Amino acid sequence: MKVATGIVVDGKVVVDGSTLAEGSTVTVLLREDDEAFDLTPEEEAELVESRPTETTEGRAARLEVRVTTDQKRMLQQASALSGRTLSEFVVASAQEAAAKVIQAHETIRLTREEQIAFVGALLDPPPPNARLRKAAAKYRRQTGR
Repeated sequence: MKVATGIVVDGKVVVDGSTLAEGSTVTVLLREDDEAFDLTPEEEAELVESRPTETTEGRAARLEVRVTTDQKRMLQQASALSGRTLSEFVVASAQEAAAKVIQAHETIRLTREEQIAFVGALLDPPPPNARLRKAAAKYRRQTGR
């Protein structure tokens, strides 16, 4: 006996000759031969424990999106090819894209000339001007430092 999990792509999934409704996530029991079989209570309990589930533990927020039929079909195909549920695939992909955007905005990229100027200003800063001295005095008064 083997456990096979599938997902519907392009409207149909065929698992051992059965056509399933679009969007279905299924677990199918298959024997190596074509004979019917019965599960013992122990086997059934083991199967129930091992079946893939989407846990909501720790997930209190919900996100809903509208996509075109073609977009959904593409996402379903990609999720099936990666062996993940549609939700798992979409969340992981969105999280990866978000991390890249955040990193790009939080990273300062300097040319070689800019690096030299920056380090030079840190190592040999210009003397404070009147505006900076005034701001420092105000800070000291407000904080008592």
